[in-house]
Amino acid sequence: MLDYDIRNGHTYMYDPYEPLFPFGYGLSYTTFEYSNFKINKTSITPNDMVSLQVDVQNTGNVDGDEVLQVYVKTPESPASLERPIKRLKGFQRVTIPAGQIKTVSIDIACEDLWFWDSEKDRITFDPGRYVFEIGASSRDIRGQVEATMSGTYVPVLKTVVAETDKVVLRPGDRVNTSVTAAMSDDSFYDIGKATVTYKSNNPSVATVDESGNVTATGVGTALIFAYVTSDCVDVSGYYPLKVMPYI
Repeated sequence: MLDYDIRNGHTYMYDPYEPLFPFGYGLSYTTFEYSNFKINKTSITPNDMVSLQVDVQNTGNVDGDEVLQVYVKTPESPASLERPIKRLKGFQRVTIPAGQIKTVSIDIACEDLWFWDSEKDRITFDPGRYVFEIGASSRDIRGQVEATMSGTYVPVLKTVVAETDKVVLRPGDRVNTSVTAAMSDDSFYDIGKATVTYKSNNPSVATVDESGNVTATGVGTALIFAYVTSDCVDVSGYYPLKVMPYI
């Protein structure tokens, strides 16, 4: 019970055995056939968006819903890295009338194909073949397409956290705004390299200067925003303040 290693056959991503009920298992009142598997590009980088297409036909006598699932595997990754057998990276539910065919598109951001690098404490991408399996469950794969990954991931500013050590104030109190930012590869961004601007949504309750210093000016509530700009990307964070009257 204390073994939490998911690589030891505890999940569909690593289990080499045939499951009784595979991930995505389900029954339907009708049947579906898949055909014409396509991918919009066969050479990809970590910053790309890839689009998969497949035709799905309802071959039964009643209308029905099908949940298409996309699993990704990296057969050229070194065995020493212990990469998953497959990973669910996209899905879409479609309603198809009896006898009809629908072309279904599923977009996948290549930046979501990362693996965690425990030595560098950030995400990484394995070069080589990426196989996109399309089917009705992790076992019921109907077809596949491939692309080759190369290039280096260029992270972008993703998350900004604004906070202060005291959020309940009295008129005249002052606090300072602390701002941290993280990139899309989960690394921290050097705020000193960014342009940071501040704004209060209710200056009659609290004002904030260009350095993030907040002054309580009245009674009520306010939100203090911090806007971080880096490489033409703007991301914001905020925190609430409540200013109480003196009794």
